[in-house]
Amino acid sequence: MWENSVKMRGDKYTLTFDDECFSVVSPAFSANVKYDLVNRLIETKTHFYLLTGINQGFIADKGGLTKEQCLFIRTHCSSEGKPQIIL
Repeated sequence: MWENSVKMRGDKYTLTFDDECFSVVSPAFSANVKYDLVNRLIETKTHFYLLTGINQGFIADKGGLTKEQCLFIRTHCSSEGKPQIIL
């Protein structure tokens, strides 16, 4: 399990990844998101975008993540039938 913090539009949230789901915690809300709810994974050189809806998702900053943690996100958030886009 590890945490990843992102600041977006002035709001900071923390993603915590474990085997069953990832947790999102911000001053405004908290949620546990099962990996099968991730519809699409977009990966850039600097971030992962975990999309749970057409206009909804979460951003994970790759800065500071190990290769193993990046692989964990790739394997848990993408599968056959779920598009993975690498930019």
